Amino acid sequence: MLKLNRKGLVVMLVPLALMLALTGCISPSSASAPETSVSTGDSDTDLARFVKRLFNYHYSSLGEPKILPGELPSDLAVDIPIPETAEIIGSLVQSDKSKKYENVQIILDVPGEPEDALAFYQEQLAETGWHEFERYSSSRQGGFVPSQQPVSATFCRYENKGPSLSVITYAPEGKPTDVRLSLVNDPQSGMCSQERNDPRPGGFGEPFPSLKAPEGALQTGGSSGGSGNSRRASAELETELGLEELQAHYQQQLEATEWKLEDQGSGDALAWSTWSFTDDSGSEWAGLFMVRAFGEDTVSHLNLWADMVRLGENASQSYMSGGSWEVREVQTEVRQIQ
Repeated sequence: MLKLNRKGLVVMLVPLALMLALTGCISPSSASAPETSVSTGDSDTDLARFVKRLFNYHYSSLGEPKILPGELPSDLAVDIPIPETAEIIGSLVQSDKSKKYENVQIILDVPGEPEDALAFYQEQLAETGWHEFERYSSSRQGGFVPSQQPVSATFCRYENKGPSLSVITYAPEGKPTDVRLSLVNDPQSGMCSQERNDPRPGGFGEPFPSLKAPEGALQTGGSSGGSGNSRRASAELETELGLEELQAHYQQQLEATEWKLEDQGSGDALAWSTWSFTDDSGSEWAGLFMVRAFGEDTVSHLNLWADMVRLGENASQSYMSGGSWEVREVQTEVRQIQ
């Protein structure tokens, strides 16, 4: 369990190469160490001049950046928690032209797993009145989730307006979790101002659950797409597991989200299962999962299809226009292969 550093305040994104360059010249201070470091935000060194110019585009609405290697900003308008065990890599602050609002970026190293770091922010921010903007949460991603993908969430201080805080966590192999905090304190800008504009009318949401790879396997690609009444997802998986083991692994995840198994089968190079489920709007769907051996013995190709077969009472009528029945057609073809 991560603990709160009461001195902590918080942040936005800076390219990793930039911060590595900065920390290569200036050693970062520990989050738990006394505040004895000296700010180089006004330094005119060649590196500082380059970084300031890099973030000060002629068309940008933001002013010259203030660079704080190894430090947190001391005068943030909003208090943000920092884990006690965090090492502060650095911060970057940019004000708008009026100097009324700021965009703040902070990078931390935090021991533990990315999910634990994100859980820390979810808990601490909820206690102080922030709410999570689920549309931009990585936990809401449907389909096949790529292995080693950053875990992220966006939080809003007020309903339908900022400040907004984005938290992105990632664990490089053999290193602490990299935590990127992005704070925009303008109430009329940032992601939170988009909350009032639901891009999916009629209560329609992502029909696919998040499907993660088996332990020790590498899942890549993770592409998905489609329309309101037809969705597709695919990925490649590198693993020593056989087709039936993979079928069972993903079947367990689908059943956990109340997908109902209708039929299944397998062969030397293919395993498949058909499904039915109902989304949050009450619409009924037909689904098909398929895993195929793909050339090399350790590589498999994953596919997931879903077509709406009956519109729910709370869904927009527009979602049924041009309906696709590809799932049923693929089901027929798969059975013929067996």
